[in-house]
Amino acid sequence: ALFFAETRPLRFHLVVDGLGEQDVKEALKELEPNLRAKGSFRFYQQEELDAWQEIHALVPEDCLQFSSHYGSAGWLRMFPHLVVPQSEAEDALIWVDAGDYVFLADPAELAEHLEHLDEDDFLAVADDQVLALPMQIFSLKRLRAKGAAWAKLITDAVHKGYAEMGGKFCGLGEGFGVVYLLSKGPNSWIYHQIPHHWTYMPWAVWLPSTGTGSLWASSETLWRMPADPVWSNSVFPGLSDFTTLHVKCPSYLEDLASYIRAALDMEQMNFPLAEPSGPNDVLRKHFRVTNSDGT
Repeated sequence: ALFFAETRPLRFHLVVDGLGEQDVKEALKELEPNLRAKGSFRFYQQEELDAWQEIHALVPEDCLQFSSHYGSAGWLRMFPHLVVPQSEAEDALIWVDAGDYVFLADPAELAEHLEHLDEDDFLAVADDQVLALPMQIFSLKRLRAKGAAWAKLITDAVHKGYAEMGGKFCGLGEGFGVVYLLSKGPNSWIYHQIPHHWTYMPWAVWLPSTGTGSLWASSETLWRMPADPVWSNSVFPGLSDFTTLHVKCPSYLEDLASYIRAALDMEQMNFPLAEPSGPNDVLRKHFRVTNSDGT
């Protein structure tokens, strides 16, 4: 964000624990002076935030403790107006997944989208599905003014999601909560949609303890690759630095191994390995079998 910031100084609100604050401050010491001068930083000890009272009252404990890979701190995203104090006099807040989201343009350019928020909009996102997860623009002023209405929307989303998924509802931290809030009901009026280029996501992603999967695949074969170091280190290395983006094309052996693994998983799930029976057949959808002439 600092690398591309040109229009105005940036104010960072960083939610950390004790060790995390030390690490960030050490990293800031090594930041180039010209970049450091573009931003100011405020730290919030996550265990001291009032938002936890809302979170523990709303989200069942077995859900919050469901995954050791995705802690419950992500739920703070759902209550940004209880994280950033009103004394900061911030009207809008860009919330991003630290480490998972990287700006490739000046963050100040997002300000123009705030002008298009309707009077009922609480936030702006690029999508009501997975593209909503990495970054959101919240209207803190509106959240504070209509906090009760916002709390009811979140409550309804959590109750619905937990009833359908149980503890797995927290399998991605607050991720499913965001999706249920935006897409699992007539809630399109609560957000303004921004262009998709602000939240590009690779089609192949790797999640701890789950493996590598396609965001475009059906739920039955979404996570069909093994969750081991071979895949986590080689399938999608992504950003090597802030100026170079590498997209890895799998080698022949990697590709062949993925087909074999997928075929074994399908057999275990009792998927037929016969010829595709129609356009919606799972094999036709997820595999491309070609002849020597390319057909």
